[in-house]
Amino acid sequence: MRGGAPPASSAGAGALAGAEGCQRSVVVPSVDVGAAREALRAGRAAAPAVVAAAAAVRRACRSPGCFYCVGHGVPVQPVLAHAETFFTGASEAAKDAMSSRRSAAFRGYVALGAELTGGAADLREQLEFGPEEAVREEEGGRGAWPPYERLRGPNQWPDEGVGAPLIGFRSDVEAFMEGMQGLGDDLACLVALALGLEADAFAPLFAPAPHVQLKLCRYPTARGSKGTRGAAAMGMGMGMGVGAHTDSGFLSLLVQDDVGGLEILVEVSGDEDEDEDEDEEEDEGRHDGQQVGCKGSRRSGCCGSDPTWVPVPPAGDAVVVNLGEVVEALTGGLFIATPHRVVQVAEAEARGAMHRLSAPYFYNPRLDVDVGDFAALGEAIREAAGRGEGDGDAAAPRAFPGRIRGGPGNPVLASYGMNAFKSLARSHPAVVRAHHADLAVAPDGTVTRKGVSE
Repeated sequence: MRGGAPPASSAGAGALAGAEGCQRSVVVPSVDVGAAREALRAGRAAAPAVVAAAAAVRRACRSPGCFYCVGHGVPVQPVLAHAETFFTGASEAAKDAMSSRRSAAFRGYVALGAELTGGAADLREQLEFGPEEAVREEEGGRGAWPPYERLRGPNQWPDEGVGAPLIGFRSDVEAFMEGMQGLGDDLACLVALALGLEADAFAPLFAPAPHVQLKLCRYPTARGSKGTRGAAAMGMGMGMGVGAHTDSGFLSLLVQDDVGGLEILVEVSGDEDEDEDEDEEEDEGRHDGQQVGCKGSRRSGCCGSDPTWVPVPPAGDAVVVNLGEVVEALTGGLFIATPHRVVQVAEAEARGAMHRLSAPYFYNPRLDVDVGDFAALGEAIREAAGRGEGDGDAAAPRAFPGRIRGGPGNPVLASYGMNAFKSLARSHPAVVRAHHADLAVAPDGTVTRKGVSE
């Protein structure tokens, strides 16, 4: 679920590294959470495996702000297989039958180009799912206020009739969502420990249940876009699958196929090798990650302190973990939300890839959480950092050049639910027109009721 976006000058247009590309590299680390998850489930938050995994998460959250989660135990291939079957096999009529325009809660099928990021159409089609809930008129129906209550509702599911290739789709997707929620619960514990807090410090944000979101996405390549409705009008082949943005929730957990295209915005400092040498101690939670090349140019000074885009290539069944804006707000910038985007990959085109498939899962707080109500938690994080607990160099918030946080064009609201609704409303104007005509959505995403002074 999208929140802020870096300025256009940082986002670029998905250009591939050329001859003048910087030769430095960034390590996207891997964190094995298998033993840590077992210990956490047994109530042993002080177990060596948990301590080691929390230390690895801490380093990854500080730089580069992203990591591969391995040993997680969640089966990921079934959902990717179902995604491919649906996107390549379902008729246009079947897709239209579960269009998100039919759902006030923004659930269902989203056609190529129907979702916007920063006002630009995304070059992807997708299915959107959330917690399966019955709509109670007084809470989630039309006219409900606060408007985030309208995000509650049922999902739309494809037909699994006898002989259909999508048999098992719903049960596999629901099992995946359940598994990812459990993983999100445990990762939230590790993030808390990484900050010097108790393992359950963040639990009040999610109890009794987080308001999660799952997307199954297909990004057609220029080759694979032939015959895809709307592709020609959108200028397929321009290079960008989804524009630069940060996610508005707590953690984003991404599963992807072997095509590639995900990139994160990082700082590549000239003394990064020295920093890495200091962190080379052996521990259970840390494993070799992916070393990836900087995609900036020498002329941009990317090996100084300028941010630059680096790829996060596929790594089998590893789950890519990005930080959301709620983490950034709670930590006062000690951990920052991860700017990321998806570009088309020339090498994948050359291999004949028809599309990229991914399944991003958004582990979010419950809808009525107001970050302002957790000031004491933020103070505890700052005190722990000042004492050297968690991350010894985390006493000062990180500054990220080129990032836009808040401001008149992108207000970051203390209410998670309002942030979530404004993000969806800004990204899906057709759904707003169909189901939320009583609301006025400003260009910056601010939501008010028409003719009512709140």
